[in-house]
Amino acid sequence: MKKEEYSAIRELAWDILLKSNTSCLPVKITPIAKIYGYENTIDYNMSRIDNTYILSRLILKNHKITANALTIKTLSVRILCPMCVLYECNITNSEKIAKICDIPENIALERANRLQMLIKRNKFYSSDIEYLVYMKFEKFIENYKKVNGSFSSH
Repeated sequence: MKKEEYSAIRELAWDILLKSNTSCLPVKITPIAKIYGYENTIDYNMSRIDNTYILSRLILKNHKITANALTIKTLSVRILCPMCVLYECNITNSEKIAKICDIPENIALERANRLQMLIKRNKFYSSDIEYLVYMKFEKFIENYKKVNGSFSSH
């Protein structure tokens, strides 16, 4: 995937979280589906990740971005696991990511590895929209840290 396409998908995920007024984990997908008029596509017998893949395919097409397996997964994972929230909550291991984001362990492991890379490169808040997502989740982050005793060192 080209950097421009990745950046567009990442920004789209942040925009979706903001438009759907998402402010806690796990991300609820029904409000996202409603914003785009796709609430009839949600099948509550399927997993959240599978429903998110379906929504992501439709949203990508709606935004005229190629919807293939990689772009669909990229958008889905960025919707369900916003990195700035994981970072601020200091949720860095895959087991915790899987649990709090309600995603499969293999995807959580990919996110944990990516998070470590972003931390090493200090790649947070280079975009205003990412900061807006953080602000939207601020109460959740504060509560998570209180309950879990997770005080980040950044």
